[in-house]
Amino acid sequence: MHSKSDSPKVFISYKWQDEEHNVWVERLYKDLRAKYGVDAQLDRYEVDFGESFGDYMTSRIDRECDAMLFVITPAAVQAVDKSLSGGVHFEMQLANARRSREQDFRIIGIYREGNENTAYLRDHRYADFRDDSLYEQNLKELADSLWRRRSKPKLGGQGSEVSLDMTREDLTGVVENAPPFGRGTSLAGGIAMYSKIPVDMHDQMIFLSYAHEDIEIAKRLYRDLSAEGLTLWFDQESLLPGQKWKVEIKNAIENSDYFIALLSPHSISKRGYVQKELHDALEILEQCPESDIFIIPVRVKECRPSHHKLHELQWVDLFPFYSNGLRRILQVVRPQAQTFDNIDSKASQTWEDLTSNDSTRIEAAVGQIGDQQKGGYAKRLLAIISDQRTNDLQTCIAAGNAIEMLGDPRLDTLEMEMIQIPEGTFTMGTEGDGDESPRHDVYLNAFEIAKYPLTNIQYKAFLNANPDHREPKGWNKRTSPAGKANHPVVNISWKDAQAYAEWLSKQRGKHYRLPTEAEWEKAARGTDGRTYPWGNEFDPRKCNTIEGGPGDTTPVGIYPEGASLYGVADMAGNIWEWCEDRYSSKYYEKSENRNPNGPNKGDKRVVRGGACRASQGDARCVVRRSLSPYERSSYLGVRFSTPP
Repeated sequence: MHSKSDSPKVFISYKWQDEEHNVWVERLYKDLRAKYGVDAQLDRYEVDFGESFGDYMTSRIDRECDAMLFVITPAAVQAVDKSLSGGVHFEMQLANARRSREQDFRIIGIYREGNENTAYLRDHRYADFRDDSLYEQNLKELADSLWRRRSKPKLGGQGSEVSLDMTREDLTGVVENAPPFGRGTSLAGGIAMYSKIPVDMHDQMIFLSYAHEDIEIAKRLYRDLSAEGLTLWFDQESLLPGQKWKVEIKNAIENSDYFIALLSPHSISKRGYVQKELHDALEILEQCPESDIFIIPVRVKECRPSHHKLHELQWVDLFPFYSNGLRRILQVVRPQAQTFDNIDSKASQTWEDLTSNDSTRIEAAVGQIGDQQKGGYAKRLLAIISDQRTNDLQTCIAAGNAIEMLGDPRLDTLEMEMIQIPEGTFTMGTEGDGDESPRHDVYLNAFEIAKYPLTNIQYKAFLNANPDHREPKGWNKRTSPAGKANHPVVNISWKDAQAYAEWLSKQRGKHYRLPTEAEWEKAARGTDGRTYPWGNEFDPRKCNTIEGGPGDTTPVGIYPEGASLYGVADMAGNIWEWCEDRYSSKYYEKSENRNPNGPNKGDKRVVRGGACRASQGDARCVVRRSLSPYERSSYLGVRFSTPP
């Protein structure tokens, strides 16, 4: 366990505004502490009775904290720009004064809302939290950057290694007195170390340069090269919040062993920083021996580079066959590597079979992959699943089915990934004549809910431990249908779900239960009254319903764009989910406004969420249905929650 002094310590500066904004700040504070071990400081929780607010701010910002998180909203910016009296202006004065004395102290902009042209968003990388659907991803990136700075790891000698099971404490113990970074050395600061990439003094650091219009192909290349164990400097991942990007980019280019220039009609004709990066790289190329390769021109679309120096260099094409271009790049930057798309055609065929969505071919491909390679393949498949903007539904389904046979690293038989839902008020129900009305405000204590519905592989562990318990329809000898280990378990009743929760609670020493109807709706809907987990407009690409789905259940989590603002997946479509509550069509007319648990009487139980054979109307966050607690269906499953 880390002591409190080990953790990065940050002060959260924000302008007190409406309740929803303040609840969001409170969520950020609690999530940094609970999920990532960051010692976040928030005045409403940290100021002792009788303590001066001024003394508290001064001691934390001026002496104790490693960084200040400035939550950027119009009101906060106005308070600073116009020197309004009060906390935010005073806090910014303290932070600027300390930064002028201590270079390592950072002021990190947490962009929540407002004008993109505000001065606090210029020249520094900020953490962009405007899109609530990306909250969990942005939170992780922020926490990782805080830990990287706190640990300040240094390289050891040749052959040092950072293993996959190292903790942050292990990282800080890496041998010090490392050589300075530069061409010919191995790693770019602590970035790769925190990513837990093996450290070898002959590894290479690669700078990835691209135009903004080519961001999706840049992300794909970054993922695939990183999956090979290579260390890349990619602004989306490597720039830390609060850093001056002009300075960091120039330093990164100078310290790189290779400079990959993604060329397209956009990048070769666009004025600005793409050309500046290329100019800096060409200056370094002039100093390299003739036989050295430094700049690797990579065309992502048909184009002819205008710079005469690039005409002298052989380029690589990532079109029309991406894998061929990737293989050519790897021949240069890691000539001895065993790669997914290696010169060996057998490896290329393995990947092709793995992503074919043909169970026979997938099974054969998995049989050819060694145990040491499975993790790399799984990581690459997860990258496909998590990037729905680049990959179509069929590609995501194929990746989900392939990772099922490899062993889905997201799923543990005895542990669920839980999402914390903060305490507070949200709007429940709608206006109308049906059982969804009337609309009313409900206060809930904080709770946690599973990110994904319960899967077949997780339910199998329960069945193995309880041989007398009835197996679901469609199973054979306690084994789920082929190829569906990471699909939601279906054909289980409310009573089955209760038995599973009781068993898991005993195994884990933690209380698991079905979510109440109110908890389920808040986790799906958030606090802004949205119609679907992602917003108010239906989008068939964001959920598994009859409008755009395959007509059957899909692996959990392959609709990342459809997650709720809290990051809870698959709450619209795929399967109906049991809730704890009894059902009454008139319950909303008299329900409690704090932590409601449903009516005291009734034979039926609530189900929520729609299903793969249901329409978009059933996928709305407010829809209520009811079934007998003994009912089982091919499109009925469950997810679990826990109290705080």
